[in-house]
Amino acid sequence: MRKLLTLIALFMSVATSSIADVFMTEYMSVTKGSQVKGSVKADTYYIISGIDQSSREFYLFDNDGQVKGSSSFPSCSESTASHIWTFIPNGSAWVVVNVGTGQKMKLGSSNGSAITMSDMDQQNAIHFDSNGYVTILNSNGQAIDMTANGANPTTWVGTTTPTGSRRLKIYEAKDIKTEVHKSLSLIPAPKSAIVGDGEYILKEGFTIGVSSFTDTDVQNQIVADVARFISTINQATGLECQGASSSADITISENSDIATEGYILDITSEGISIEASSARGVYYAMQSLMRLLPENVILGESGQEGVTYSVPIARIEDEPRFSYRGFMLDVSRHFFTIEQVKKMIDLMAIYKMNVFHWHLTDDQGWRAEIKQYPLLTTIGAERRSSYDTPITKVEENGHTYWTGEGAQTNRKYGPFYYTQEEMRDVVRYAAERHIDILPEVDMPGHFVAALHAYPEYCCHPDRAPEVWINGGVSQDVLNVANPEAVQFAKNIITELCEIFPYPYFHIGGDECPTSQWESNAQCQAKLKELGKTSYRALQTEFIREINEHLATLGKKIFCWNESITDNGADLDLMKKSGATIMCWNPCQSGAAKAASLGLNAIITEWGSGCYYINRRQSNDYGEPTGAGGGGDDVYSTYNYIPVPSNVSAQASKYYIGVQATFWTEHVSSNEYLEYAALPRLMCIAEAGWTPQEQKNWKSFVRRMTVDTRMLDLGGYIYARHWMDNYIPRQAPAPTISDGSIVTFTNKSADRGQCLADENGTLNAQGSTCTSFTLEQVSAGSSTYYIRSNVSGKYLYASNGNSGTQVTLSTSKTKWAFDTSTISGYVAICYNSTSGNAVNNNATTTTKARLFAHGTGNGSSFWRIDGFVDNNLKDGETGAVTYNYYHRGIIVGTKTFSLPKGASYPATLNEEYMPKGYIPLSKEPLKGEVHLVAETIEIPVERVPLSGAFYHFFNNDNGFYLCADEVSDVHGVSSNPQAHTIFYYSDNALLSYERGMFVSGTALSNDANSPIAIEPSKRGTLDMCNIISNYNDFICIANDLDSYNTLGTDADATAKSSYDYANRMVLALPVSVPDCGWTTFSAPVPTTIPSGCKAYIVEGYNTSSSTAMLKLLTPGTSIAENTGILLATSPNSVIELTITESGVVYTENLMQSSIVTTKLPSGANAFVLTSGDDKVLFSKVDSNNHSTLPHSSWLKLEGDVSAENIQLSIFNQETGIKDCLNDGSANTEYIYNLHGQRLETKQSGVNIINGKKVLVK
Repeated sequence: MRKLLTLIALFMSVATSSIADVFMTEYMSVTKGSQVKGSVKADTYYIISGIDQSSREFYLFDNDGQVKGSSSFPSCSESTASHIWTFIPNGSAWVVVNVGTGQKMKLGSSNGSAITMSDMDQQNAIHFDSNGYVTILNSNGQAIDMTANGANPTTWVGTTTPTGSRRLKIYEAKDIKTEVHKSLSLIPAPKSAIVGDGEYILKEGFTIGVSSFTDTDVQNQIVADVARFISTINQATGLECQGASSSADITISENSDIATEGYILDITSEGISIEASSARGVYYAMQSLMRLLPENVILGESGQEGVTYSVPIARIEDEPRFSYRGFMLDVSRHFFTIEQVKKMIDLMAIYKMNVFHWHLTDDQGWRAEIKQYPLLTTIGAERRSSYDTPITKVEENGHTYWTGEGAQTNRKYGPFYYTQEEMRDVVRYAAERHIDILPEVDMPGHFVAALHAYPEYCCHPDRAPEVWINGGVSQDVLNVANPEAVQFAKNIITELCEIFPYPYFHIGGDECPTSQWESNAQCQAKLKELGKTSYRALQTEFIREINEHLATLGKKIFCWNESITDNGADLDLMKKSGATIMCWNPCQSGAAKAASLGLNAIITEWGSGCYYINRRQSNDYGEPTGAGGGGDDVYSTYNYIPVPSNVSAQASKYYIGVQATFWTEHVSSNEYLEYAALPRLMCIAEAGWTPQEQKNWKSFVRRMTVDTRMLDLGGYIYARHWMDNYIPRQAPAPTISDGSIVTFTNKSADRGQCLADENGTLNAQGSTCTSFTLEQVSAGSSTYYIRSNVSGKYLYASNGNSGTQVTLSTSKTKWAFDTSTISGYVAICYNSTSGNAVNNNATTTTKARLFAHGTGNGSSFWRIDGFVDNNLKDGETGAVTYNYYHRGIIVGTKTFSLPKGASYPATLNEEYMPKGYIPLSKEPLKGEVHLVAETIEIPVERVPLSGAFYHFFNNDNGFYLCADEVSDVHGVSSNPQAHTIFYYSDNALLSYERGMFVSGTALSNDANSPIAIEPSKRGTLDMCNIISNYNDFICIANDLDSYNTLGTDADATAKSSYDYANRMVLALPVSVPDCGWTTFSAPVPTTIPSGCKAYIVEGYNTSSSTAMLKLLTPGTSIAENTGILLATSPNSVIELTITESGVVYTENLMQSSIVTTKLPSGANAFVLTSGDDKVLFSKVDSNNHSTLPHSSWLKLEGDVSAENIQLSIFNQETGIKDCLNDGSANTEYIYNLHGQRLETKQSGVNIINGKKVLVK
C-alpha cells in the first residue's frame, strides 16, 4: 500500500517548468501487459478497457472528474497516468482508484448516469467470466456500460456475467517509469515537435533566402510574405533583417512531399530552415517561428532595447488536421467596423485559422453595399432599436472581471454597412494572412432586412416586415415562387461574387419557416408544379436554382444543416448540389447525414461542448448578459470531439473542418466580442489543427497562460474563468427586510423578463418591472408576504406542489428567499428555502409556476433590485417623448416638458410630425403626464413628399405605373426603369422620361393637371391612392393588354388594384448617345458621379463663336435646375444621385429644361448636336423647337449671328485644351497654367481666350 500511495503522490504533482517557453514535463511511461483473467490483486497497477456496442475497445481514464473512454492507449504522454488504475480492498468489495489523480471511481445510481470520480471510498464488485471479460458493478447493481459510443461510458443495470457493452478487459500495467518530455508553447500544438538542448540567437542583420519554387505564382506569394515577415521582425526587434539571394541564416525551400498547408521548421545551432510545398505552408512556418520569439514580435510591436531574440533548438514537422478552420462573425445583429474585423483576422492568422466566415445579412440588418439595390443599405441597414450589452472592467480583490447587463436602447441603430471598396480591402487584408473569406447572405429565411427594403419580394407585400430588433426567427421569408424575387437574390449574389474571390458562397438556409409560403398563391402553385407535398421542398428547389446560378459564376454552395435535416427537404436534390453543410443543430447527426449523401460537413456544435463561442461561459455573479445557460466554458469547448470515434473511416473523409461561430444578439462592442471569444477561439483553432489524440487540456492551459502575455500586449480582452487562480466575483447580499420596495428580474431570461402586475394579473415574463413591498410575516421571521404596489394584491400559490400556478391574489402566501444557491440571485420559495420556487419558464397562459430550484435551473432565480420611484409629485414637470416609428424605424422624435396632469399633445400637429409621414391613427392621443420621463411610440405611414421622385408599385399585380411612348399612363412594366419614374410636386405628377404631366390615364403638357396622393382608402400601410382631377382614382388594370382605368372613391375602398407603394428614387438615370455627350438638369440637387465629366458654360467668345466650358469636379453636388453637359462612354447609362443641396453657379449660361415645352419666344437658343465627329451647339428656332425633359440648352444674350458654336474646355485637372480660336475676344477669359480662373492678368504665362500669352 505504501508503494501505491507513493506512486499516486508522484503523478499528482508532475514537475513542470518553462525555459524560454519550452515546457519540461515528467510523463509516466507504461507498457500494456497481458490481459488479466480470474482476479485482481491489491497494490498492483492495471489498465482497464471496455467494449462498446460496435465491438470497439476503449481505454478508461479520469478526465478531470469524469470517466471517459479513449480509442488508443497513450503509452507515454501527459495523460498516461490518468489511464492507470489500481484496486484497494474494502471488505468483500473493491475501491477503484486512479493513479494519476488519486480519485475513486463512482458509478451512478440510475440508468444512463455518468461515471464520475470522488474522494470518497466506493464499494464495487468485480466479476470475471471464463473468457477473461469483466463486469464492474456498484452496490445498486449498476454496471459500467460502454454504450454505443465507448468515449462516453455510463451506468446501466447489469448482471455478474459480462455481456454486450457491459464487458470490460483488465491488463497489467508494466515497466512503469517517468520520462522528461520537452514541448513548445505553441497554439495550436504542432503534429510533431522534437525539442533539443540550447537555442539559436537571431543576430543583427540576419538574412532570409528563398529558393526557387516550381510554381511562379507560389514563388511570388512567398517573396511577398517574406517581405512582410522582414518588416514585422524589424519593427519589433530592430535587428535589420534583410533578404538574401544565396546562403542565408534562414532558408526557405520547396518540398513537394509535404501536405499543402504543412511545413517543416528545423532550428539548429547553425541556422533555421523552412520546407513547404505551398506559400501557405511557408507562412505557417514563419508564424510558428515568430510565436517562439517574445510576444511583441508576432504583433509587430517594438520591444525593449537590449533584448536577445532567440528560439529553442527544435524540429517541427507540422500540418493541419482539417482543411477548413473557420471563424464566423455575425455583423448583422451588431455591426463591427473594418478595424475591428481586421483585429479578429489578426488573431485568426496567429492561430493558423484559414477561413473568415462573414455573416453579412440577417433579419436585424443588411451590411453589404449592393449597388443595384441601394435601399438595402439605407432602410435595410437600420432598425428602430438595439439590444446592447455594454461591458465594463471591474477590479475587485486583486482580480479582473468584466460585467454588463443588456437592455433595449430604444434608439435608432444604423444605418451601418460596408461599402464594396471596404469589403475588397478586407479581402486583401485577409489574403495577406492566407485567410479566405466566405461571404454569407442568409436566405430565404433570416431575410427580413432585405424584405423591409424591398417588400415586393416577400409573400405578403402589403404587410412588409420591419427590421428585427431582437433575436429569434421571423415568419417572413423570401417568396421563392416569385421569379423576380429569385432573380433579386441572384443579382445580389452576383455583385458580391465579384468582390469575394473564395470559390464558395454561403446562402444560409437555416431556420426558414414555411407558414408564409403555405398561405401564398404563387407558392401553392409552385409546390403543385414540383409534384411535392412538403413546403420544405420549395426551399430545396430554391437552393437548386441558386446553386446553378453560382456555378455560372464559378462558385460552389455552402448551407446550414437544416437544408438536409429539416423534414421534407429533397435529399436527392441536395446530394446533386454538392453543397458543403455547416452543421450546428443537430450537429453530429447532421454531419452524419451529410456524409451519407457524399456532402462535406463543417462542425460548429451549438450544444454541449459548444463551438458557438458567443454563449455565456459561466453563471458567476456579474457575468455579462448573453445567450446560453452559462455552461459553455473553455474546458467544454476544448474537450469537445468534432469527429466521434464511432464515425467510420469512410464517413470521416467528409468531416473537413471545424468553425468557431459568433452570433451577436447580445454582443454590441468589440470588448464583449473579445471577452466571449477568447480563449475559446484558440480551443477551436487547436481542434482544427492538432490530431485528436495529441490534444491535452493541461498542456493547453499552460500554453494559454503563456499566450496571455501576447493578448495583454495586443490589448485583447479575454475571459479568465479557466485560470487556476480564478475566483468568481462575489455578489453583494440582496436587500431583504421588512418594508423593502423591490423589483424582481429573472436570471435566465435573455431580455430581462420581470415580475409585472398587469391590471391585477401576474406576468412573470414582463418587460417592465413592477415594484413589490416585502412584508415580514412576524418579527424575526424568515418568511415574507410579497405585495404589488400596483394592484395591492399579493404573490400567491394555492399549495407548494411543483407545477402549481403562481398568481396575484388578495390571499397571502408565505415566501422564503434562498440566497445561497446562486450568487447574486434569490429563489422565491414556497414557505421555506427548501420549498419549490417561483419559475417563469411556463406556458403563455400560466406565465409563472412553482418548480424546483438548483444551479441548473436559472429560470427559478431572480435578481432583487431596489425600486426607483418614477412618479411625478404635485407641481413637478415631466418629459414626454414622442418616437415616430415607420416600419420599426424611428423617423422622428419630439420631447415635451409638461407639468403633472397635463394632457398629451396632439399627434396630428404638423409641427411635431417628421416630414413625409402621417400617423396611422387619426384619433388624438389620450392621456396625462404622470411620470418623470416616458416615451410613447406613434406608428406612422409614409406619404409621398412634394419635391421628390418616386416609383409607384402596384401590389395587386406586381407592375409599376409607367409613361409609354403614346402619351398614356399604364402599368405594364414589371421592373423599375426610367419611364416608371415620376416627380411629385405642387399637386402635379411629372413623368421623368416624357416630361409630361399625369392627367387621368393620359399624359398632358398642362402643368395644372391636378393630382392628389393620399393614404390608401383600404387602410393598407404605406399604400397610397393617386387621384386625378379631384375624384378620379387611377387603377392599374389586371389585364396586361389594357391601359389604366379610372374609378371612384368606392372602387378604391374595395379594390387593391388602386393601391400603390411609393418607392423614393435615390438616383436619376441618364442615357448617353453614341457621340458620348448629353445635357441634363433636374428639379432636385444631384451629385456628379465618377467616371464621367460634367461642365457648365461660363462664357461665350463672339469672335470665335466659342462656348467656354468649365469642368466640374466629380463628386460635386449641383443645385436644382442647374443645366450641365455630361461626357462619358458612348451608349451608356449613368446615374446622378439625388442629394440634399448643391452648388449654385451664377455664371452658368446653360438653361434648365425639366418639362417638354416650347423654348422662350425670340431667345438665342442653342442645343447640343453632333456630326462629323464633332460635338457643338446648334441654333434652333425658339418659336418652333420643344425641349427634351430633364435636359438643358444654351441661351446667349445680344445679337448672335453664329449658327454653330464650338466648345472650348478649360480643365482644372489636366490643363487647358487648345481650341480653334484665332480672333480677339470682346470678353477676356483668363486662366493660369493650372487651369484656375483669374480675375486679372498676372505676371508670367497666362491663358487668355484659349491662347498662351506672356504678361510682363
